[in-house]
This record gives sequence, C-alpha cells and structure tokens, in this order.
Amino acid sequence: MTSFWMDGKLVNGAGKPVDEDGQVIVENKPANTEVDGLKQQIGALQSQLDELRTELQDQSSRATTQVLATVQERDAALQERDALQADLDSKRAEWEQERTKLQADFDSKSAAWETERAALAADSLAREDALHTRVAELEGQLQASQDQGNPDSPDTRTNAELKAALDAKQVSYPANANKAALQALAAEHGA
Repeated sequence: MTSFWMDGKLVNGAGKPVDEDGQVIVENKPANTEVDGLKQQIGALQSQLDELRTELQDQSSRATTQVLATVQERDAALQERDALQADLDSKRAEWEQERTKLQADFDSKSAAWETERAALAADSLAREDALHTRVAELEGQLQASQDQGNPDSPDTRTNAELKAALDAKQVSYPANANKAALQALAAEHGA
C-alpha cells in the first residue's frame, strides 16, 4: 500500500500512521479511569432518565384515560339530565294544556249551570206567581158567589182538613170555601 508523509507523519492511504515498512502503528493509549467513571455515571443517568420517561408516559396515559372516562361520564350525565329536562318540559306542557282544557270545560259547565239555575229560579217564581194569581181569582169567584147568595153544596171537610190541603200547595185559602171551588183548585194543581 502506498504511504506518504502528512503532518510530519508517515501514513497510508487510509490516513493511518505507518512505519517505514508500511505497517500500521498501533498506539497504546493509557486507560483513563475518570473518563470511564463519567461514562458509567452518564449511562446510569440515561437509564434513570429512560425509566422516568417511561413512568411519566404511563402516568400520562393513565391520566388521559381517567380524564376521558370522566368526560364520558360527565357527557352521559348531561345527556341524561337533558333528556329528563325535555321529558319534564313535555309533561309540564301536557299538564298545562290539560289544566287549561279542564278549566275551560269547568267554566263552560259553570256558566251552563248558572244559566239553568237562573232559568229554574225564574220558572219557579213564574209558577208561584201564576198559582197565587189563580188562587186570587178563585177567591174572588167564591166571594162573588157567596155575595150573590148562591153557594155550592157545602164542603164536608173540617177547616183543619181544608187548611192542610191548601198548605200542601203553599197557598192560603178561606177555611169556609165551598166544596166546588176546592175541587176545582185541587184538579188544576193536582192536589
């Protein structure tokens, strides 16, 4: 192999120092214990760093998993709350609609009942007035008949019986009324 001089040294084509015969000169370097110790310390620190990095990655992964689980749980709770709220709002709307319907029905029926009650009261008053008018007419007819001296056949009932028959119709009538007038009154009012 060709050798040549470079930087005051005889080297071969690979740039390694050689002797005059072209043999590569092997340099015996003294052992440096301080450097080796530093290398060992660096290796140990590198191992610790790798362990810490691995542990940190594991903790980060566990924390991420826990956070994701918490987020999913929170989302599920929020969804359930929203569903319950929506159901409550729907039922509240239904209840309000039903309440409004029932209130309107009650108001309508109350108005109808009040109208019917007023009509019945008016009819009752009209019937009572008509009855009093008819009784007054009969009393007048009886009085006129008695004044003319033409009484009908006498009534065989006692005054108490006549009064009871008239009280049943809630009208007043003379106790000495004749039988024909009482029979006419009874026939007209179903006594």
